[in-house]
Amino acid sequence: MKQLIGHDIGTYAFNKTAGTITFSDVTLALEQILLVVDATAGVIIYQLGSTTLGGSMSDNVLTLTYSTSALSNGDSLQIYADVPVEVSASQIAAAIVSNPPTVAVSGSVSVSSTIPVNLQDGNGNIITSTSSALNVSLPSATVTTLTPPSASAIGTAVAAPSASAIASAIVSNPPTVGVSSTVTVQPASTVMKTIKALSVTSGTPQAVWTPSSGKKFVLLGYSLGTGGTLASILFEDTSGSTYEFARTPSVTVGANSPSGFSHTSSAANNVLYLDVTTSCTLNGFVFGYEE
Repeated sequence: MKQLIGHDIGTYAFNKTAGTITFSDVTLALEQILLVVDATAGVIIYQLGSTTLGGSMSDNVLTLTYSTSALSNGDSLQIYADVPVEVSASQIAAAIVSNPPTVAVSGSVSVSSTIPVNLQDGNGNIITSTSSALNVSLPSATVTTLTPPSASAIGTAVAAPSASAIASAIVSNPPTVGVSSTVTVQPASTVMKTIKALSVTSGTPQAVWTPSSGKKFVLLGYSLGTGGTLASILFEDTSGSTYEFARTPSVTVGANSPSGFSHTSSAANNVLYLDVTTSCTLNGFVFGYEE
């Protein structure tokens, strides 16, 4: 699952002199890191699969190929990583208690036992018997109700599975994926459009991304500032208010795309336009890919 480090999960520390990013509260492998953007400077500093924007990972520290000496340690980074969602034993127990299993029992239970007895007559005299025990068959009984265990009992009994147990289970029972339609694979090439001192008059959208002929733009994120003017930034799939598909809250400093944000243009050759609710000058960038 794509997550934003420092927002959805974990934290990071950027060292521009060493060209490193140190991750805390989350353990990552190099292949899990998808994209790193310096939102302050408006540049991509790491991209999975790129030879010029690559890096190496050791002890949860990413060393970048890109030279970061001109950047600042305090720059805001947008780090997208593929991090699986973990489920704890307590969450499993709570789910079982909230939705207890229903057990149906049919048939009967037959119980027999040998019971030692001393037989007596009506006057209380012991009757001599050749057997010191009496065989008794109890009537059949039907089980009608089972009470599920308590949450605390389940929580004690359920332990979080180990990584080796999960791996073994997946190998023993590999998942089957059925594809009923065309699968589109996102290309590794990321398109980034830098927006520098773009003067936008409210109601007059400005083009910021014209895709290649026959292509659609796929917008994955943005980081934009209004130069101190209180305004909302409007995103339009071709020019005009009727084509607006997103807008930011009113900001004076800047606005960043939320985690998981994406939009694919409604038709090939459509251009991405930006408009504002109050005339201002925009700076920053938008990024994504074309398909």
